Amino acid sequence: MNEKYLKLDVDQVINALNSITYQFGDEFVDDAELLHDTISGETNFFEIMNRIYQLKAEAEEAVIGIKSREVDLKARRERLERKSDALKGMMLSLMKTSQQSKVELVEATLSVRKGSTSVEIIDPNDLPSQLCRVVFQPDKKAIKEHIEAGEDVPGARLVVGDEGLTIKRT
Repeated sequence: MNEKYLKLDVDQVINALNSITYQFGDEFVDDAELLHDTISGETNFFEIMNRIYQLKAEAEEAVIGIKSREVDLKARRERLERKSDALKGMMLSLMKTSQQSKVELVEATLSVRKGSTSVEIIDPNDLPSQLCRVVFQPDKKAIKEHIEAGEDVPGARLVVGDEGLTIKRT
């Protein structure tokens, strides 16, 4: 079975399951064992499920590996950024000490510039409200509690999400 044809295989099993359900109707309602045996005997449902599970497990393992690599690369990037900043500081220190405002090198021209003006907030509570941004964000937890308590909350409603699948590894 080729991963390339997985969707086709899944569609074929779904069609077979729909056909079985159509043919036998309510016979399976009270007999889970009969349903299981019929699915097992008439389709490759369990083989497909195993194949899908294996592909999912491989994808999850790859994600874990990539995340681990991202952590390592992020740490390396941060070390190199600190190194770059330290080297830039050394060049600035040398230029200031030598009273050079501009140095031309083979690959770059270095110039000392004045510091830029920025605002430092000493105490945010003392700031006038017209100079602050207010972020409007609904409190979904509180809204859910109110609706579940039977209160009407204009502009909100409870919705049930899509069905999910729980996988317990054995």
